Amino acid sequence: MPKQLIHNDICLTNLLVKPEKDNDYVLSGVIDFNSICYCEPIIELAVVAARVKLEEADPFKNMMLVIRGFTSVRKLTNKEQ
Repeated sequence: MPKQLIHNDICLTNLLVKPEKDNDYVLSGVIDFNSICYCEPIIELAVVAARVKLEEADPFKNMMLVIRGFTSVRKLTNKEQ
């Protein structure tokens, strides 16, 4: 599987957002790169997925948002799927 540099600690406290219209927000940056590593990009998706709280009202919906966001930037390979 391909490898690349990944953040390896994506969470809400490491994301910068800016307000948009209608009380919406857009990602404007990422901070805190002390956990960066060179490995398979699918690991980044797993790190974020591990942070989805199962006790939330709809954890499946939140997980699908994470997957859609990830795959909008980088498509999964056949091995990763």
